[in-house]
Amino acid sequence: MPSQWGYAAEPAANPARATREMIQLLHDEHDLVAEMIRGQLAAERDRYKEQRTAVSTAPNPRRGDPARSSVHGRRNS
Repeated sequence: MPSQWGYAAEPAANPARATREMIQLLHDEHDLVAEMIRGQLAAERDRYKEQRTAVSTAPNPRRGDPARSSVHGRRNS
C-alpha cells in the first residue's frame, strides 16, 4: 500500500515455511504469556480484595465504632 513516505515493501520472493520446532516454540511462548497474564489478573484480584476488606473493617467515623463485617459479626446460636 503506497503512502506519503514511500511504497509498501515487496513480499519475499521465496517465503520460508515454518518448521515443527518453530511452531512448537511459538505455542510455548503463547502459553507462557497467557500464564503470566492469568497470574497478574489473580494478583490484582487479591490486591483489590484486600483493599475492600480493609475498607469494610475500618472504623465508622459517624458512629464512633468499628464497622462490623457480616461474616465476623454474626454468631451461630
